[in-house]
Amino acid sequence: MVDVQYLASPNEIPAGVSYVLVLLGGESGYLRHAAGLTIIVKRDRSDFLSEIAFLTAIESAKSLAAREGLDAVFACK
Repeated sequence: MVDVQYLASPNEIPAGVSYVLVLLGGESGYLRHAAGLTIIVKRDRSDFLSEIAFLTAIESAKSLAAREGLDAVFACK
């Protein structure tokens, strides 16, 4: 299983790393890109529900990264 690294900003992702990035904010969805995948979790009116969705997405990202042979999972609020 791939470990999660928490970042203050997506700009902190090192160059040359394949990854899944989980972001909190914006509209829910995902984006495939050359380095891997970004999962966006919508910030809900309830911080509690947003946090649960965010943590669930991180767990899914760990499984996805392991299955697809990606180097890392990053999470950013």
